[in-house]
Amino acid sequence: MYTSDFVSIYEQYGWNDFALQIGEALYSYLSQSKASIHHHLDLCSGTGVLCHFFYTKGCVTKGVDLSLAMIELAKSKYKEIDFVCSDVLDYHDDQHYDLITCTCDSLNHFTNQDDLKRLLKRVSSLLNETGYFVFDVILKETVQFDLPLFSVRSEDTLVKYLIHDLGHSLIQLNIQVFFNEKLIFENQLVERIYSLEEIKMNLEQNGFQIELMDDKIGKEEQRVNNKMFFIVRKKI
Repeated sequence: MYTSDFVSIYEQYGWNDFALQIGEALYSYLSQSKASIHHHLDLCSGTGVLCHFFYTKGCVTKGVDLSLAMIELAKSKYKEIDFVCSDVLDYHDDQHYDLITCTCDSLNHFTNQDDLKRLLKRVSSLLNETGYFVFDVILKETVQFDLPLFSVRSEDTLVKYLIHDLGHSLIQLNIQVFFNEKLIFENQLVERIYSLEEIKMNLEQNGFQIELMDDKIGKEEQRVNNKMFFIVRKKI
């Protein structure tokens, strides 16, 4: 999914729009909460749109992504922002962050059973004591198997999602992009889905408390309604 072929259509067919919607909604929420956000880290940062959004709000921001094609595009667009090609599960630096994000169901891309625990431990080590971690995830309770889900990106563009159950909490996600009713891109990937109880248990075990849990932040529109947003902080 993160090859140069996918990167070439990522911005053209609407994925960046969703990142901007998340940014606007999250910034509004944090502003209302009187949060002080100076340093931001975006895990699985893609083409860097969310990083750039927080940069325009005066934050020092950094993006980390495993896809070299994504990172190269982000660097070409936003030369003032630091982007690192790395596995986020192993990423470390000396900075502690006020806000760490991992959005667009990126958490589901980690397919090993222990990856959620590894990610939360990594985030905890990078987060300030009063900082926020924001992520969204496809949940077992909301996923719909073998039922086409459509996201209208424009008058000409339609994205079709189809999720197939592979068992053992793994799913196969098929993505098709249509332009003027013609199929122009198709890809499949394997993801892991979690139950709400699994998310809550792992947050608890890794010292996080939930501040917000909802199917959206603010009034942004999801591509498909099968995800849950979490805003969490370290336990005081």
